[in-house]
Amino acid sequence: MAIRIITDSTSDIEREDMTSLGIDIVPLSVIIDGKKYTDGIDLKKEQFYDLLEKSAALPTTSQVNPDGFLDLFKKYVQAGDQVVGIFISSKLSGTYQSAMIAKDMIGTDQIYLVDALTTTFGLALLVYEAIKNKAAGMAAIPNIARHTS
Repeated sequence: MAIRIITDSTSDIEREDMTSLGIDIVPLSVIIDGKKYTDGIDLKKEQFYDLLEKSAALPTTSQVNPDGFLDLFKKYVQAGDQVVGIFISSKLSGTYQSAMIAKDMIGTDQIYLVDALTTTFGLALLVYEAIKNKAAGMAAIPNIARHTS
């Protein structure tokens, strides 16, 4: 049984680092001047800042919907793995709630979700701590408990 760590693109962890870190990154959508981009896939950081500078209005984001988590969660749970999901603050996005809905749809106790109550660098720090704990052989539950108490 493996522990699978999943986060969202607001962690600003580069998609190119997913394999070496052994994590999955689920992208949010970013809307700039009415055009929708998939964060980290068809909108890179440099492009985002360039568009931000030129944009007439501040960009908005669109949360990951439950379907965005469902297949990924199912794949890992059906393989006998545990999932640790660490996501953007529920005060800033509905992404964490979408992950909770997907977990409920699957109906398993092998998915552990964390509302990071932060984003970007703070979220990334929690993900890196989970990676470190996993490498040290910690179980999924203590991995979570260290960040939610």
